[in-house]
This record gives sequence, C-alpha cells and structure tokens, in this order.
Amino acid sequence: MWVPLIEKAWAKLNGSYENIHYGHSWEVIRTFTGAPFEIIPHEELENEDTIWKRLKDAETQQYIVACNTES
Repeated sequence: MWVPLIEKAWAKLNGSYENIHYGHSWEVIRTFTGAPFEIIPHEELENEDTIWKRLKDAETQQYIVACNTES
C-alpha cells in the first residue's frame, strides 16, 4: 500500500505523473528519507553469487533495496 502513496507524493512534488515517467527509485528514496544510495551497473553483477551476496549484505545492514531498468 505504501508504494502507490509514495508514487503519488513524488508526482505531486514534481507537478504531475507525466513529469515522473522516467524517474529513478534512488531519487525518491534520497528525497524522502535522505538515505544514501549506490548504483551498481549490471556489468558488475554478471556473477549470480555476487548478486546474492550484495543482496544479503544489504538485508543485514537493513538497507532499502530497489531495482530500475533503462527504457
């Protein structure tokens, strides 16, 4: 339920839903929480073991985890 509420708040902050069409989750998280972020390029995560290790480490540290795609 909280995802649509955050999306609505982000759209209101940016003037409309049209203005957030190609937004990134890290922008929203940083704006609303001040939480730090790290962008990990896909090329650095080609090894499946590396991906799971990064996710487990993030969970242990109680980080917010989000995923975006280029489109």
